[in-house]
Amino acid sequence: MTKPVFSNSRLTAHDTCPLMWEYNYIENISGESNFYAHYGTFAHLIFELFALGKIDNTFEVWMNHYQKRVLYRTNDHEIPPWEKKWKAEGSWFFDEFKGFEGETVWTEQHILLEFERFKFQGFVDRLESRGKDLVMIDFKSSKPFIKKDIEQKGRQMYLYSRGVKEMLGKYPKQLEFLHFRQNKKTVIDFSLKEYNAAVDWAKRKVDEILEAEEFPANPSYWFCNNLCNYRSICNQK
Repeated sequence: MTKPVFSNSRLTAHDTCPLMWEYNYIENISGESNFYAHYGTFAHLIFELFALGKIDNTFEVWMNHYQKRVLYRTNDHEIPPWEKKWKAEGSWFFDEFKGFEGETVWTEQHILLEFERFKFQGFVDRLESRGKDLVMIDFKSSKPFIKKDIEQKGRQMYLYSRGVKEMLGKYPKQLEFLHFRQNKKTVIDFSLKEYNAAVDWAKRKVDEILEAEEFPANPSYWFCNNLCNYRSICNQK
């Protein structure tokens, strides 16, 4: 029997709203995107192109292509102040950006992990070497995480760490989130205990999903009205 393939987004989507998960992964309904997704995807592309040596002026690329890549609204729409603020913060970061701290090992590297009941896949934003140590970096448009959220936010990179170990023979020494709008970092020192906890969580989530018979809505005002890809068709938000 072919094993189902899961990703971190596929697992966390079920945590966020089982009904959203059903729309996406069972009914295969194409959802709509949002500003945050466009913004983050564009920034990730700039980081990737810079790491590959395909561009050297990140600010120029950000300014020249922001309108087309991020502002998907028609021109007659008024851009709200907070979106202008996000653009300004991204502009400031890429204008100041001089390069990465370490040497590039991976950029947008695909990994595929085998587990007993499933496969797990994902893309590592960046893996770099700093001396003899490896550091995994995830680019985030969000604000720095508060302490109580770090365990949940770190699961994805802990799972990716298994791919690093399998392919390069050792785990990263640190897991680092670069919150580029504020040019701040959330740094996690690798812990085998936390790695095992992340693997256990993934296994439990897969079991829960595979054995589920119903996928009820889990309404949340902000998420339902701003982030959910099915916000225009869902009648339970």
